[in-house]
Amino acid sequence: MRSKVLWVGLLLGLVAFALGVWAQQPRVQVKVQTEVKVGFVEENPVTGGKLDWTKGIVWATGYGVPPENVRGPRARLLARLIAIKDAQRNLAETLKGVHITATTTIVNFGEQVDDRILTRLDTFLRGYRFGPQVQKPDGTWEVTLWVPMYGQEGVAGQVIAPFLPRINEREPEKVPVVRPETPPPPPTPVPERKPGPYTGVVIDARGFGVRGSMSPKIRRADGSEVWGTVQVSREFVQETGIVGYHVDLDTALRPEMRAGENPLVLRAIGVAGAGKTDVVISDEDAALLLAENEKARFLEKFRVIFVVDRPEGVPPTAPIPRPRPVR
Repeated sequence: MRSKVLWVGLLLGLVAFALGVWAQQPRVQVKVQTEVKVGFVEENPVTGGKLDWTKGIVWATGYGVPPENVRGPRARLLARLIAIKDAQRNLAETLKGVHITATTTIVNFGEQVDDRILTRLDTFLRGYRFGPQVQKPDGTWEVTLWVPMYGQEGVAGQVIAPFLPRINEREPEKVPVVRPETPPPPPTPVPERKPGPYTGVVIDARGFGVRGSMSPKIRRADGSEVWGTVQVSREFVQETGIVGYHVDLDTALRPEMRAGENPLVLRAIGVAGAGKTDVVISDEDAALLLAENEKARFLEKFRVIFVVDRPEGVPPTAPIPRPRPVR
């Protein structure tokens, strides 16, 4: 009987200790939003790897064939391992091509300026997560691996954030602008502008072929910067990215999205930079944006959304649940 009492007491003590440790853990508070069913997904044409800028996920798939001279369970195991290695390579090459700014990718910064960013990328990729895994009837495997773009365990925080000041130092004051003589009409009408004060800004850049970037900018017609560098905080790039991307204007204008209940809606007139990642607005709209921001300071809160074209031939969204609510 005494032994039972001792065991019960020990068990209760362990439970109390565990609850005490749990109570001391920091609480992470996040806002819940409606899952976006169609996001801004870009595909690497070489590796087939994909990046969902709306959901904040990079993923790649690898394929493995059983060795000819191996049979049974060992053949299945080896085929899966080969698929994992293939997916790892594809994921690494996909990430190396990610644009940090309009003129800088991870790989060209590593090769031209500081190769430590590539070392950090290699280390980071050891923490990949598994997505869908499929074994075909012929014994071949198809394995998808993925990593988050944002958060403390994402690409932004683990790989890019430490180098962001040096990356921004390399950015020219002006970049080349691609501005068609006849701007493409938006696929759907831009709603009539409401009176301020504004809670954020939504820039409709559909029709200009804007590419995704970790640190994009808003520019004037002469290529000079309106917003994007001086105000950027390393912590925010790490956690959320400085802009949100959507392919549907109505979705971007939802009150629970990043730009809030009453965003200023502007229409882009072009795209800028070698990577085509920066949006260009008219000088008039640039002046309006900065004037309205003086009243509400929404740019300092990074309440910015780019509405862009959905690339053809890619899935509507990542085949993996959203790792965290990025808007």
